[in-house]
Amino acid sequence: MEIQAVVLDLDGTLLNKQTKISNRNKEVLKKLIDKGVKVFLATGRAPAASAHFHQQLGL
Repeated sequence: MEIQAVVLDLDGTLLNKQTKISNRNKEVLKKLIDKGVKVFLATGRAPAASAHFHQQLGL
């Protein structure tokens, strides 16, 4: 079975203690996206508060 999508929570999962996406996570997610895997961010934050994370990842 091939992975078709990945859903990641922001706080405590994707973001580090400085509330940043690490370069390593960005690299891995870019590889997944390049392979056609859909990447979704799940969060309780308001859309405006999480938009820059979507932009950083090209989502």
